[in-house]
Amino acid sequence: MSIDPQGERDARLRNKPQANEGQLPVMVYDWKAMPLTSENIWHAQMAGWPRILTYDYVADSALKKRLMSHKRYHSLTAAGVVNLRGQWRDEYPFASTVENGGSVFVGHAPVDEQIRQGTMIRQFYADHEALLHCVRAGTPFFFEVKVINYPAAPVR
Repeated sequence: MSIDPQGERDARLRNKPQANEGQLPVMVYDWKAMPLTSENIWHAQMAGWPRILTYDYVADSALKKRLMSHKRYHSLTAAGVVNLRGQWRDEYPFASTVENGGSVFVGHAPVDEQIRQGTMIRQFYADHEALLHCVRAGTPFFFEVKVINYPAAPVR
């Protein structure tokens, strides 16, 4: 279990479940469909980054865009993570989550996988009404991230 540096700073994490006992929606990454993105998530989780994440609800869309840009800058650029030709830097936990405000795992994945991942994340939040949940219920939207079909040994 990893220590979340934001746990004491962000009230949204106060009642965060430590495991999914069937009550949380699951964002599934299939290694067969997005191998490098899935591998990055798998390695991040094996290294202690959380499987349960919290949607970072921000009501003002302009503020949300600036916040995500700020998170990405500090996670990637300021941390000195280099770009690789034909690949984008891939961070976990996602910039759209509260957990991204501290330490993140950074890997690389092909541009097409990263574009598909962005679409997948936005669709997951829409399908599960993450924004409406935060507004209506007044409570954080927690979800699990799970990698399936990951081979026993990494294949590159």
